Amino acid sequence: MVAGSEVMIELEGWQDRPVDRPPRPFPLTWRRRCAAVACAVAVLVTVGAAAAPAPPPPWRRMTTFVSGGDNRYSLVGDVLVAIEAGTTVAVARNLADERIRWRADFGLDSIRVLAASGTFVVGGLPVGIDDSARGIVLGVDPATGAVRWRHQGWLQSLTPDGQVAIVHDGTDQGLITAIDVRSGAERWHFEAGPQSLIGYAGDGLMMTWRGVTRPASYLVAKIDGSHIEISLDSGVATTLDRLDQGASVETIDDTTIVGRLPAPPEPGIDSPQQILVGYDRATRRELWRSEAIAGDDSVMGCGAILCQDHGDDVVARSPRTGKVLWTVPGVNAFGLWHRDTGDVIIMTSSADVAGRRLIDAASGALQADLGRWRAIGVVDGRLLVRLMDTSGPLTRTWLGVVAPTGAPVVRVLGLLGAQGAAVSDCWTQGAWLVCAVLGKVIVLDPLAVA
Repeated sequence: MVAGSEVMIELEGWQDRPVDRPPRPFPLTWRRRCAAVACAVAVLVTVGAAAAPAPPPPWRRMTTFVSGGDNRYSLVGDVLVAIEAGTTVAVARNLADERIRWRADFGLDSIRVLAASGTFVVGGLPVGIDDSARGIVLGVDPATGAVRWRHQGWLQSLTPDGQVAIVHDGTDQGLITAIDVRSGAERWHFEAGPQSLIGYAGDGLMMTWRGVTRPASYLVAKIDGSHIEISLDSGVATTLDRLDQGASVETIDDTTIVGRLPAPPEPGIDSPQQILVGYDRATRRELWRSEAIAGDDSVMGCGAILCQDHGDDVVARSPRTGKVLWTVPGVNAFGLWHRDTGDVIIMTSSADVAGRRLIDAASGALQADLGRWRAIGVVDGRLLVRLMDTSGPLTRTWLGVVAPTGAPVVRVLGLLGAQGAAVSDCWTQGAWLVCAVLGKVIVLDPLAVA
């Protein structure tokens, strides 16, 4: 292990973080793409104070790597797989000790890696190919980089048990194929049909941070307005009959499906309105209908409740009854934190992109207005936050953490790197923190300090 070094990945033309979600052309209509806006949290430092908190001992798990551009690296567990700049050679390195596991030329220009059943499942686009139907999925030996099997298509997700990889053919026909991760053999396939919308349900807010790459089923909305649920371990397709024709599925859990329908026109209202409808999942019996809502209101699962961003307010509903549980004005929902003491919704202020509120998901009560710290993501149940310190000649970035129990208080971890480099964005991926810094990316273990 090398102390005090930094994990850096050179990105040519860095624009945005790679997200762990199904790539295009696999649309998700019921999943809100949360913008990487800042959530602030103030604790330990006075808002507006010139003095920054004193640093703790240096980071232990930071090592330097170089890659060739956006979407040319992937973190899987404690291993970084990155395509070397100017080549198609992928290099796998252990983040803990910098040791190179293997080098392998997969011929890919972009890369995404998932791990399961003793296999690295590698997806990407071959170099020189600009065709959504020409993606490649490989089964790779994690220890040697040897290719065990190969399929054409786009890697979408793994099943919860990690035994099956789901591949989409990348065309409008919507062909989904299940591949045995160990052998590469086809388990089943399903053709959704032209212009079908395919995706999976989950906590829409949490998917931004954690990446839901192991859903148990996919939902298919066909062009004729019908809906199908596909079990990913077996390929069994169940028609979700008796839903209203043309309803879009917003969320689904073990007992309830929530859809959205166009609202009947009302005199004097020009903007399109919609209604939410709750259905019993087992029988598809209608349970409730909401009042008319704005057509651009976003609706997503927030743990056990339903979150509706209504203009500058957040409205919480019961998925089972549609009842409005609480409303918080002047905010938008940013993230869901599954805290040990109960779910917390992190809100961004509509007047400030750096939101400042932690809201109890059960009651809507304000738990904390947490100041200048911005939420990054969740690692090991802890909420990671960053603070941009502008008190000196150079902007510096401080990192902090909020424990999953007790009062929501930030414990300062230290500067990001030796100088506290100013970052354009940070996010969590597995157990690691990733930050974009001046065309580079720093990867570190946020909980490993000397």
